[in-house]
Amino acid sequence: MAQSSVHTNPASIAAKLSMSRAGTSSTKFSTQAATGYRINGAADDAAGLQIAGRLDGELSGMRVGIRNISDAKFMLQTAEGAFQEMKDIMIRMKDLSMQAANDTNSPADKKAMNDEFKELHLELINTIQTTSYSGERLLHGSGVLSTTSGANFQIGSASGAKLAVSLKDQLKKLTDIIGLKPAEGFGKIDLAASGGKIATEGPMFAASGL
Repeated sequence: MAQSSVHTNPASIAAKLSMSRAGTSSTKFSTQAATGYRINGAADDAAGLQIAGRLDGELSGMRVGIRNISDAKFMLQTAEGAFQEMKDIMIRMKDLSMQAANDTNSPADKKAMNDEFKELHLELINTIQTTSYSGERLLHGSGVLSTTSGANFQIGSASGAKLAVSLKDQLKKLTDIIGLKPAEGFGKIDLAASGGKIATEGPMFAASGL
């Protein structure tokens, strides 16, 4: 009676291969179910793994870009708040200059107006010189928004996905009119002595844009 061996029996070998493949597939499906990913290694899909890796890198870069945009927004909102405050101060200074130009006010009244005018000028200087974000000055000297290069925001994963914001020219024009010392710019205006004419006919109206 002939005997067969599993090592030479084609049917047995085929059955073993099928069982091995079934075990491999089962392991693969278990891994996919556990991780939630279709591709968990090069054996699953080599080309797909390479594409997925590239897309993961781009997605991670986009997340950082979104965070950078949020940080940039907060910085620019800080600068915007400073400009709004300066605008409000200059409107008040203009009102004082118009009041002082009216001769219904006594010399003592005009002196009081002039004293407030001087204090407001100092507040303008202080706002320009001290407005900062994360410890960095924004509007004065080497402030990040007052240089030629300005603030550079990386808003995307590509090297060219940048936004540059510079207010150098605008800030220079503004500070030339306002003056950054008590005796410069608006500091030269004496509402009590001039009756407000220097302020109402000169740089006060030009600066406020009103």
